[in-house]
Amino acid sequence: MCRLRKRVLAAALLLPLCLWGRATLERFDKDQNKIFEFLADHMDAQDKILLGKGNVTLINLDYYVTAQYAKYDTQNGYIDLEGEVNVFKGNALYLKSQTVRIELNSDYAFLEPFYLQDSSTGMWISSSQADFSNEEYRFGESVLSTCNASNPIWHIEMNEGTYDAQSEWMSMWGPKLYFYRYPVFYSPYLSFSAGYKRKTGLLYPSFSHSKDDGFVYNQPIFIAPEDSWDVTLSPQIRTTRGKGLFGEFRMADEQNNILWFNTGFFRNTQSYQDEYDLKNRTHLGYQLKYQRQSLLNTYFSHFDEDGIYVDFTHLNDIDYLRLQKEGEESADIRNKLLTSRLNYYLKGEQDYLGFYAKYYIDLSKADNDTTLQTLPAIQYHRHTEPIFLDRLTYSADYQVKNLARRTGYEVTQQELSVPVSYTMPLADDYFSLTLGSSFYATRANYRGFNRSSESLLENGSFYSNYYTAAINSDLARFYEDFFHTIHYEAAYILPGMKDRRGDFAEVLSLPGNSEELDLKMSQFFYDSNSRMFLYHKMAQPLYFDDYLEKYGELENEVRYYFDEHWSLGSTIFYSHEENRIVESSHDLTYTEDYFSAYLGHFFRERYLRNSEGGSGTLEANFIRAGFKKDFEEFSLFGSLGYDYQEKYFRTWSAGIQKEVKCFSYRLRFVNEIRPVLTTTGAKPVEDRYVMFEFRFVPVISAKIKQEQ
Repeated sequence: MCRLRKRVLAAALLLPLCLWGRATLERFDKDQNKIFEFLADHMDAQDKILLGKGNVTLINLDYYVTAQYAKYDTQNGYIDLEGEVNVFKGNALYLKSQTVRIELNSDYAFLEPFYLQDSSTGMWISSSQADFSNEEYRFGESVLSTCNASNPIWHIEMNEGTYDAQSEWMSMWGPKLYFYRYPVFYSPYLSFSAGYKRKTGLLYPSFSHSKDDGFVYNQPIFIAPEDSWDVTLSPQIRTTRGKGLFGEFRMADEQNNILWFNTGFFRNTQSYQDEYDLKNRTHLGYQLKYQRQSLLNTYFSHFDEDGIYVDFTHLNDIDYLRLQKEGEESADIRNKLLTSRLNYYLKGEQDYLGFYAKYYIDLSKADNDTTLQTLPAIQYHRHTEPIFLDRLTYSADYQVKNLARRTGYEVTQQELSVPVSYTMPLADDYFSLTLGSSFYATRANYRGFNRSSESLLENGSFYSNYYTAAINSDLARFYEDFFHTIHYEAAYILPGMKDRRGDFAEVLSLPGNSEELDLKMSQFFYDSNSRMFLYHKMAQPLYFDDYLEKYGELENEVRYYFDEHWSLGSTIFYSHEENRIVESSHDLTYTEDYFSAYLGHFFRERYLRNSEGGSGTLEANFIRAGFKKDFEEFSLFGSLGYDYQEKYFRTWSAGIQKEVKCFSYRLRFVNEIRPVLTTTGAKPVEDRYVMFEFRFVPVISAKIKQEQ
């Protein structure tokens, strides 16, 4: 603002310096530090008063002030500035006025008229006059906005107000909010944070209404006691469904990595519970996310680095996420399977040690008692290094994996793998040949059988010594108009000595148990400007054992970029055994500055083998499309997903939005099919609603949702 920083002034006052251009006056504190400088084209002294005229400039540690005239009373300690007074903070204009009085000894200033502007937020305040004292501006009838001052989209007219420049806090009495010239809101009092500093207080509420939930009100409360951590509590009420409370905790460590923890609950009314036959009356859960490096490696002299990654979500059903602001975006959900991970590793020059855990929740099931979880897995790995000869290398890997669940068999598997390989160049480095021999051994111990429905599995042991031969080639060539690279690889696995005893569940793989040949190819094309315009990848496994199909699925992936706007992509999985395509996806996209669109197709018809997270046939047959078009005053957007096998729209939405620095709105019409967990499992529910979101930055932000 317009004050000069208050300090104890030294008695010394330098005379104007006029020898080299503009007249200059400087003042120093008792430690001879310059605290303010006064410059003008012309400067005169009358007793204890200094008069400055023409391009008057005041400079202190905080601000840079310009005016046409200045009167400095050295005895009473005030400065009067007149004529186009501008105050600059940093490189931006902060305050404008015609008449300003600054009282140096009391940190007081009077401004007439008054215009203040914050460069970081864009907020400005205009009033006929204002005074400043103790870091606070006080003004009468005023106008506030963050939009263009000449024709603001919105503005607030108030009877009086205050602005605390230190805490960036705005308070208004009798504010009236106008959208252009139309009044839309009135309140006897309104107070809000006008800056980006973290401070405790209420965040923007959200409102909605639906026939099922009734009126919905969510009021976040932000608590920031320290710079390193904060808490957000979000109580919500749904008048015909129930009420709940969610909490979010964030903490920054010394490396500025964020630990995020979220928990809460929502309690349905008994009538809502009975109407939808819900599995859970109370939706509850918690989430934890954290990632960092160099956590404990300083305590281990053998390891150079370590790292931890945590992304864990536990809930009793999907509604725990849906009832929150971030929703399902805050969790790793794919194909109705929610995956949580905990990874920690220690890495040295020669050794690697890892600890892993995976936890799965199948959101389509009433419970996950039969879902196998990896709790935990431990891995030791010896990095590849030469042995006897430079081209002769070996590595070693040992893992222990525990697959556990509440109902059904569980298994602990130990695996040891020691590959040895020799690599040599061929045909002047056009090819590379790698020959290897690998020793593999594993042991599976079962427990926890449900004897009434499961056959007992005998503990299994398997070891093999299998051989590998791989040849690959990397070629590149410049043509007149483009550059082409291509990579070929053929890897052959030949089982040698092996011994298998006991049983191995389908969730366990046995490397070296079958003879196979893996063929791979990838190629890339670049134009004369080094822009990739085409890539193509293929993979084909071949099996030679009688108990396996001869040809594995052929995978073919290609994407072509017509220009900087258009691209076409295709991925196909072809089953030779079934003589048909079992999975495919195609998409056509267009992007430019003011328009984007996509059209895609996805098809899948195959049985997924048992995995740690479960098993089943995951079919999918749908078309998806969407677009967004920016006009001068607004944008239009829309999307749809159509299941052409079941012949229904899985989801569709359309809307209009506008976003500028000071104002934004978004109106969406949405129809979607979402699963709800009932006592008999997941059931689809059609959800239709209209959502209207708007923001008057930084004063008001709200969401109004009307469900049918």
